[in-house]
Amino acid sequence: FNRITDQRWITTGGSPPDLDRYQYGYDQNSNRLYKQNTVGSNLDEFYTYDNLNRLASMQRGTLTGGPPFTGISGTPVREFDYTLDPTGNWRSYLTQTTGTTELDQNRTANTVNEITDITESTGPTWVVPVYDDAGNIGQCN
Repeated sequence: FNRITDQRWITTGGSPPDLDRYQYGYDQNSNRLYKQNTVGSNLDEFYTYDNLNRLASMQRGTLTGGPPFTGISGTPVREFDYTLDPTGNWRSYLTQTTGTTELDQNRTANTVNEITDITESTGPTWVVPVYDDAGNIGQCN
């Protein structure tokens, strides 16, 4: 299906031969399920998707169970989780490093997909964008 399954950066005559190397796995809908870093440690990534094939989470760490891989072993070193509304707006956004939440954010959008509110239970406060009559982001409050 013309998808990259093995991306290899090599050195000529050096040791080790691989400077960097990523191996990828996909589902039948061409969603990337994992990215295995064969050179670095704790740099593998595992992805999950919602029922509309939109990215729901990314976890970084060491892959387990494969191939095919079934997840990240233990606590991910980095994680991003997204909850989307039917039109693709973020309802919630969560980032974690080694299990500690850095940002836990909720957003609301109006019927024309403009962000109307951003609230955080953890992490820094983000500004709510302001839109002009054409829907372009102007200044932020």
